[in-house]
Amino acid sequence: IIREEIDRTGQIIMQLQDLGQLELKVSGEADINAELTALVKIYRQSLFLTHDISCELKLDAALPILALNCNLVKQVLTNLIKNAAEAMTEGGFIVLSSSDKINQNGHEYVEIKIIDNGPGLPEAVSDNLFAPVVTAKGRGHSGLGLSICKRLINELGGSIAYRRGASKTEFKILLPRKVK
Repeated sequence: IIREEIDRTGQIIMQLQDLGQLELKVSGEADINAELTALVKIYRQSLFLTHDISCELKLDAALPILALNCNLVKQVLTNLIKNAAEAMTEGGFIVLSSSDKINQNGHEYVEIKIIDNGPGLPEAVSDNLFAPVVTAKGRGHSGLGLSICKRLINELGGSIAYRRGASKTEFKILLPRKVK
């Protein structure tokens, strides 16, 4: 698994010569439910365990395999799940869900939600949410994670939204429902 992740990340980095000139192939296939399940399996034994985080999967069993680049989808999910877990220094919960056939403006999408009960983003960050920023996370963090997620989702033809409620943080991703 580690070797596969290193190879996948290496391919994306090789293609990200310049953040301003993102040119990635959008072809391939992505099984969203399988990707979410695999990431949870990895994080339950590592990041979730060390941060005392419980995770619930609410996956739409009817979700089809999509004609999208799996590596791009996995990178976005990895960044968002990792961000949520790292923000919860004193434990918490994460809910990952998928839904099929979401209609927006006459187009069909697949929806992915990452919901957590962490502290959310500081107002200064949420004001410029998807722009590269100086991170408050400290050493080992670039502050580019959300801007890269936004660029990758744009390449896939999707959208991403952030919402902070009284007791939860939510990222909602819509990806085109292009069935393989």
